[in-house]
Amino acid sequence: MKILSITALSMALALTACAGGPKSDPVFRDDAPPVNQGGTAGNTGSNTGGGQQPAEPPKPKGSKLQGQALYNQMSGYSYKGCYPDGSTFAETTLADGQVRDDMNGGGIVGSWNVSGDTLCYKQGEGATCVNVYKNSKGLHFYMKDSGQYIASTVCPMSNEPDPVEPDHPQPDQPTPDQPNQGQMIGTQLKGQSLYSQMSGLSYAGCYPDGSEFSETTLADGRIRDDKSGNISGQWSVSGDQLCYANEGADKPFCVLVSKDRRGLHFYFAETGQYVASTVCPMPK
Repeated sequence: MKILSITALSMALALTACAGGPKSDPVFRDDAPPVNQGGTAGNTGSNTGGGQQPAEPPKPKGSKLQGQALYNQMSGYSYKGCYPDGSTFAETTLADGQVRDDMNGGGIVGSWNVSGDTLCYKQGEGATCVNVYKNSKGLHFYMKDSGQYIASTVCPMSNEPDPVEPDHPQPDQPTPDQPNQGQMIGTQLKGQSLYSQMSGLSYAGCYPDGSEFSETTLADGRIRDDKSGNISGQWSVSGDQLCYANEGADKPFCVLVSKDRRGLHFYFAETGQYVASTVCPMPK
């Protein structure tokens, strides 16, 4: 099975007790208790005389991210979340395959990759693989083998079923982060096509006010300002969106990218506003 090396966003891994020494403070833990299962951790029917059957794993929330979609979501992704006991984490799975702990000084705590349809974290000799599900609220992480719900970007965690919501928007009803395709110039680049287009690409363009830019989205996930030669931030592909995390900015911003025979066109993901182009002056 092919292992895909993925970009940016660090998580510490759960190490098994056989490692000998004390455990680190992992971002994901395979010993985390189930959420709202009724009773304390470890008391799921193993006691003699209790007569209880082990609790069934909770039904996953949202849709499972698989293969390239999972890779695109996690590569270069910074996120915060919590465990069943209420403790929290903040990390980035960096584009170079490392995991950065954003709560404790930004140190590298391990590595990550996508193997088939699972997200795997490695720290030292230990490795933990999880299935990742996504709904409109955020990401949910389940142990690959047991199905145990161990972490979420939605806090506090809950096993309550989600309200009914469509898995995918209807084609004739664009969502707020998906402008009407008829308003875009050319053809929208999505997923792997978007990543392949932008990785290692040097390009110049302009904004609506006529000012210009020149940059390279380097293959290692960094952005180089080609006018100054300095690194100005990081980039990643999340789903069908190209996201920039500029130095000094409070949060990243994401754009949709389309392409025609003349060049590339960039639209804010949230509003659909046409914000930049490699065709200058920008087409109307």
